Amino acid sequence: MARWIVLAGVTALLVIGYFATQYPTDGLGRRNVFAIAATLQKKAEGALAKLGAQQWATVVVDGQSATLAGEAPTESDRQDAIDAVRAAEGPGGKWIGGIAVVRNATTLAKAVSPYEWAAQLGERGRVRLSGYVPGQRHRRAIRAEASRLFPQGIEDQMVIAQGAPTGAWTETAIWSLAQLSRLSAGEARFKDKIILIRGAAPNAGVETDIEQAAATKISKPYVGKTDIRPASAFELAPQSPSEPTSPPQAAATPAAAAAPPPAPPPTPSSTAPPVPVALAPPEPAAAAPVQHDNGVDCQKLIDKLMANNTIVFASASSQIRPVAFGMLDRLAQSASVCPLKIRVTGHTDTTQAESADPSLSQARADAVVTYLSGKGVTRKRLAAIGAGADQPVGDNNTLAGQAKNRRIEITVTN
Repeated sequence: MARWIVLAGVTALLVIGYFATQYPTDGLGRRNVFAIAATLQKKAEGALAKLGAQQWATVVVDGQSATLAGEAPTESDRQDAIDAVRAAEGPGGKWIGGIAVVRNATTLAKAVSPYEWAAQLGERGRVRLSGYVPGQRHRRAIRAEASRLFPQGIEDQMVIAQGAPTGAWTETAIWSLAQLSRLSAGEARFKDKIILIRGAAPNAGVETDIEQAAATKISKPYVGKTDIRPASAFELAPQSPSEPTSPPQAAATPAAAAAPPPAPPPTPSSTAPPVPVALAPPEPAAAAPVQHDNGVDCQKLIDKLMANNTIVFASASSQIRPVAFGMLDRLAQSASVCPLKIRVTGHTDTTQAESADPSLSQARADAVVTYLSGKGVTRKRLAAIGAGADQPVGDNNTLAGQAKNRRIEITVTN
């Protein structure tokens, strides 16, 4: 027994000695706690940056505990961020130098519906990816497989959004890419739980294989459908590389809505050429919007738009988070029916990181004005103002309150 007691004592001394050399002290050991927290803070922030989550997530380390805050684009991104912070560790390894507890103070962005994604194969063998994906790692997986299957190149217009159905969503999307790679032209369209493969098959064998795979290889709750025809019966709508994909919009149907399978073309005669079927028929022109000249009505329209969709920023950043793009696009559309001036006011919280940059609130307002101007709102109708931290709407003593205070407000003026 005595031998074990001595061994335990020696082990403790070695651990304390190693710990002390890694984290300098004031002689009483009081500095170690702060040194550990400072080191882990940097490690945790680095882990979020490596993950690409620094645009929406903030982390605060206290001792060996961490609190993660922010509005996560999807549940997948939130869990990845929690795991990344939990894995952060300093000298001494996980046991004596790592983060022991991660407190989840995040919220989730509003889900979009319908949930749509598409891959379109162009004439030069390039594929365009658009629509929604349920997280960064899902996006990376789809991009990697698309790059492998389509070496001529890919155009990535995918946007991360909450709302994907449960089940093997990413695996089903990747399966559809494999089928698309066998076609000479075509597209794969995913709408909620239905995946549609349509296009031109180089031969009857490929057509049959894809139809059988759609019926037998897709896991529930997803359903596979096909519309495969001979190459002579298809005319692929041209791709427009400069055409943007709309970001997530919780209350609006995305522009890339999946069209129902077209009716089979008439059987061609020996003298008449086959009738081409366009993959992406143009949508009818929208009715002209009703103009609102009254400033009160315009403000009500904008307030209603922003009621559940705030424009917020990561700590010490003026970069607009992608989750806000959809709302800003709708705001630009609303501005087109309200021909009055619009004041964009940027705000900050009172933390040291934000207070260190007195121009941050102005930069946030400028970023929104630049975005709206790029969407067609006349620049002279827009005014950007930085209000600093003088008008809080949340408690600056809490992480959630600080996130609310890092915001933009829109006001209609004459």
